[in-house]
Amino acid sequence: MVDNFTKFVVLQAVPSTKAESLIECVKRFVDMYGLPGRLITDRGTCYTSGAFEQFCTDQGVKLILTSSRHPQAYGQVEQTHSVVMASLITMGNEPNQWAESLHEVQRLLNNSETKVTSKTPCEMLHGYRPRFRQSILRELSKAVDNWEPPEKLRAVIRRQMEREKERRKAGYDEHRHNNLKYSVGEVVVMRRAPNSTGESTKLDDSKSSRFATTTHVSQLKCWKMVDEEDQASENTEL
Repeated sequence: MVDNFTKFVVLQAVPSTKAESLIECVKRFVDMYGLPGRLITDRGTCYTSGAFEQFCTDQGVKLILTSSRHPQAYGQVEQTHSVVMASLITMGNEPNQWAESLHEVQRLLNNSETKVTSKTPCEMLHGYRPRFRQSILRELSKAVDNWEPPEKLRAVIRRQMEREKERRKAGYDEHRHNNLKYSVGEVVVMRRAPNSTGESTKLDDSKSSRFATTTHVSQLKCWKMVDEEDQASENTEL
């Protein structure tokens, strides 16, 4: 789990990706940090399961699912995943012992300065940098043991993040291409994930789904599901 503002990370090893394991992870998180206002997840089966949705509803947590095939909406977690995987690989542990290193990886991530703020996630969350057995560089720092009110620190960080967000957006927009327009009847090839066969699919064709354009999405009529009670009342009126 990654906090949207401070980038504070909580890593937990689970025996499976089923909803039951996910709920236990969230319960442990709540015991330490309290209930989050909302959870943003991808559309994995454990997140879309009825059990997890009911759990979030009972706890008063708003569950937000990202759109399919849109990794940008889940960028913080995807970036954290890549860093965690690289860290576990470089530690050189046995493949079945990676869970033992998660706490160390979490500590390193939460106590590493971010490029935008020059602060650590732990510092932005608690207002100070924890003390660990480190080199003499810590002893040379004059502000390492200072405590700063998190509210004051977060106000400064928020302004820095807004400026950086505007700068990155401007750079991204410079390379953005114009939207393509398709004609009715034109064949469109879409990228999709290969079907799971239990074997390696890295060399499979990733553009094997072909569709024919029938109409533009802006020309589609709005519709909604009609409940049985509403349908019955409409039939009665008729």
